[in-house]
Amino acid sequence: MSRSFRWPNYAIWRWRRNALPLLVWLIAAGIASWLLAHRSSANELTGIAQADQRDVAALTNGRLQLVPVEMFDSVKQGQPVAVLEDDRIAASLATAAAEVSRLRAELAATEDRLAIDAAVQHSDHMAEARRYAVDVERNRLHEIELQVMMETDRIKAEFLRLQKDLLGNLRGQRAVSELRFRSAEADYKALEKNLGENQKALAQVRQDLEQARQRQDSFSGNQVEYLAIDKALEPLRAAVTVQERRLAELCVDRSMLVLKSPMDGVVSQLLRRAGESVRTGEQIMTIVSTRPSAVIAYATAAQVVQFQPGLPVRLDVIREGIARHSACTRVQLIGPVAEKLPAQLWRNPTTPEWGWPVKIAIPPQLGILCGEVIGIARP
Repeated sequence: MSRSFRWPNYAIWRWRRNALPLLVWLIAAGIASWLLAHRSSANELTGIAQADQRDVAALTNGRLQLVPVEMFDSVKQGQPVAVLEDDRIAASLATAAAEVSRLRAELAATEDRLAIDAAVQHSDHMAEARRYAVDVERNRLHEIELQVMMETDRIKAEFLRLQKDLLGNLRGQRAVSELRFRSAEADYKALEKNLGENQKALAQVRQDLEQARQRQDSFSGNQVEYLAIDKALEPLRAAVTVQERRLAELCVDRSMLVLKSPMDGVVSQLLRRAGESVRTGEQIMTIVSTRPSAVIAYATAAQVVQFQPGLPVRLDVIREGIARHSACTRVQLIGPVAEKLPAQLWRNPTTPEWGWPVKIAIPPQLGILCGEVIGIARP
């Protein structure tokens, strides 16, 4: 029996056979059109969003007494991030205090000798001149003595203040007892009170010193008598001046014991801990900004001639699973020498690449993470 022939099925089969090549051609044409439309928007350069970075290093040899920050802690510019303990500075301050005591004794002996000379010569005028000259040197010594005490206390006060703040934070986390925090707070307040009293005393001594010098200048009687007094006091005056200069040096050394954050940011590396010894210039920690400051891209020799400072460019932020974000900006600077690209920009992980660095400003509205890879193209 002959097989029946169905015309509708045959028509469908013929349509599918003829439509398939057409469909393939349309898809290929669509892809080609899309590539053509997006060819101009392809990224020409690739760069990295770089953050500002500052290293905190020791300014003098010493031992880390306190490091009140941890990894990824936020810090403010000028915030103390480490305190060093330098036995040399402490010993120098103790020596300065002992030297002041010796000079006081020497001044007293010189004063007695001048008093005897005035009595032998029956000169009231010389006795007055001697008293005014000695008053000046006595106030100078008192000023140095107070400054030595205050510098010693300032070193302790900075440590106690940071310790109090650190214990206060730990107390909030119930990591230390209330008694320990209160004890540290009391020690700091007592030392602060002592510093305040010495500061007032120092101001009074400086006022007395100025008045003593004015009295000495106004009492300008017999020059021969003054020459004798000056000759007797000259070695002492020179020694006091040496101590003043030495104390100024110790003030500078003391200020180098407290290391402060150079900028607002986050502690990204912590290389040393409390109790460790460090040398001058040795890195203790690294602080980075929370937002990138610029995008650094790298251009080949053929590309770098096409980019100039001020050239408009587009930054493309492409993240997996998130729509592309773009913003227009400008090229800021172009490096004069080719540099080795960061390893994350190498096309072949085993083959280093080189290029000329191109610094590009980041628009405020474009949310870019530090270290993120960014595409760059001319709009």
